[in-house]
Amino acid sequence: MKQADQIVVTGVSAISPVGANVEQTCASIRAGINRFQAHPYYTPRLPEPPLSEPQLAMVSPVAPFDPGALLPERLMQLALAPMKDLISSGKLRRDDFQSAAVLVSLPAAERTGHLSGYEKAFIGEYFKRLAIEPGPIQQVFQEGQTGVFSAVDAASRLLRSGACRFCIVLGVDSYLDKESIDRLDEAYRLKSERNVDGFIPGESAVLLLLETAEHAKGRKAPVLAKIGGLGRGVEKENIASEKASSGRGLADALAQLNGEEKERSAAWVICDLNGESGRSREWGMVLCRSAASFGQLKKLSHPADCVGDVGSASGALFIAIACRAFARGYAPADEAFLWTASDSGQRAACRIGKPN
Repeated sequence: MKQADQIVVTGVSAISPVGANVEQTCASIRAGINRFQAHPYYTPRLPEPPLSEPQLAMVSPVAPFDPGALLPERLMQLALAPMKDLISSGKLRRDDFQSAAVLVSLPAAERTGHLSGYEKAFIGEYFKRLAIEPGPIQQVFQEGQTGVFSAVDAASRLLRSGACRFCIVLGVDSYLDKESIDRLDEAYRLKSERNVDGFIPGESAVLLLLETAEHAKGRKAPVLAKIGGLGRGVEKENIASEKASSGRGLADALAQLNGEEKERSAAWVICDLNGESGRSREWGMVLCRSAASFGQLKKLSHPADCVGDVGSASGALFIAIACRAFARGYAPADEAFLWTASDSGQRAACRIGKPN
């Protein structure tokens, strides 16, 4: 790939349940630290007859924020926190935002249909609170876990076309508002006494700065990682289906990362396995379907065991983890394969490599 076409990550920042910034977050995940705790007020439904006294739901919250805030305000509070660090790590100036496209991954549309189009005003309100004038190119993705990789794909096309000089990708989500956690409980997806086959709800906001390698070199910006490829697929047997996942959609997405290379060892995989057995079975099916492509895996990372499931922020968090591992020298390989699975059946994958 020519340098003019290579898309690189030159800035990353984050806030999560285990860190006030990307450095703390990635160090905590590497150490296996979590902050799982009882939700301040939500009590899961109990089986009939109840096995014991009611207990509050276990969740993975970001400490400083109001647990009673409605979802749009909670997302806004999360998203505002990492911007200062992105400006610093990406060496951005205020006028750089005028030439930047803004792409935001928000919670899946099926989760937020009752919120009356909050997503249409999100970017405008976000930059109003930051007191920054954004550029004219703005786009919102509401795909759930696959949203960030769709945003990165769109950002790559914009940068290669010359439509903008920078792309700012924001992934933000929270399952801790009452409506979200209640729906998880109703669907038997909230990990609780009545349902061991569930996940811990989490929340996070992660910002990425993308640009071409040539542009980064021209302004002497630090390159944290290079985007090696993106893949998409659709799994017909989604979370609401009676049949188990076939693994075909995820296998298709991952196979696209190899391009013309027939065999590649995906030595390091970072994914959104979250404790639900359906996702584990799907990954097993993918390994069976794609043995020739993956070879022997060196390491499988699933950050949900530290931060909970962070929904539409997942892809950005995985990229941040890889960037920090490359920078600090503890990455188990020179590239990582990342994948995410949305409840709707969408599957997405991204290959990210260590900078030269």
